[in-house]
Amino acid sequence: MKSFVAFAGSFLVCFVVSSADAKIENSSLELRHQELIENAVEAKCQIYPASFVEVSTLVAPIRIDQGVTDYKYETVLQFKVRVDQMLFDTYEVVVKSSYTAAYDHASQAWGLYEIEAVSNCSQL
Repeated sequence: MKSFVAFAGSFLVCFVVSSADAKIENSSLELRHQELIENAVEAKCQIYPASFVEVSTLVAPIRIDQGVTDYKYETVLQFKVRVDQMLFDTYEVVVKSSYTAAYDHASQAWGLYEIEAVSNCSQL
């Protein structure tokens, strides 16, 4: 976390920027989910971009039983890959993933994320 202090006249203004909370720009997905998506895209598309930008995410709740809800996600991402100095190719990819209301022993947290499909690694 970075903090910046600026003086505006006789007022002290403090800005706090938290860049460690989000790996995918414009994403409200949990950090564990974002990391899983990034790794799946890099493995499937064989492209290693510097950053991802979330274009859209569709969330479909699935009611299980006794108040338990799982979720299906369809996330559209765009990313740029450097081709040459100051030349970039822009790609778009669709990632289908799911959240299961179960304990994740690997991360020792509640909620299990899984990537179901990575498709359309296409250049725009």
